[in-house]
Amino acid sequence: MAKKKKYSNILESPGFVLWRVSNTWQKKFSQVLESIDLTYVEFVLLMGLDRFSKKNQEVTQTQLATETNTDVMMTSQVLRKLEARGYVKRKDHETDSRAKKIQLTKKGLDAVEESIKLLENLDMEFFEKTSKDTEKLIFGLTEILNPE
Repeated sequence: MAKKKKYSNILESPGFVLWRVSNTWQKKFSQVLESIDLTYVEFVLLMGLDRFSKKNQEVTQTQLATETNTDVMMTSQVLRKLEARGYVKRKDHETDSRAKKIQLTKKGLDAVEESIKLLENLDMEFFEKTSKDTEKLIFGLTEILNPE
């Protein structure tokens, strides 16, 4: 068992550094997304829909919320806004009157593709200082998420 390290300063804590980096990245990405009139949460939901679409799977709002780790009620509210703007279509589920099936529209798919380009550009710029070790960084963070 590894010996616990005591930090003389909170700034030495990997968790605190990760939190600060995550917040900084999300703030910068949110600013970039403004250029295509999307919020960060809208982006996350559109990306989740795109993943289901690429697998040719239908998806309900609840499934999308679970997949994207977002609140079900908030997901419903954001999807209504995305529908009003033409990014998604929502229709009643055939067997569950409480459920809505969600589909990405052409406009939604275009927004996903544009946001991916913006994300790639931001990542290259934001993580430039770690470029020699980016694969190690991604591997290490992925290991934290999937400890199996």
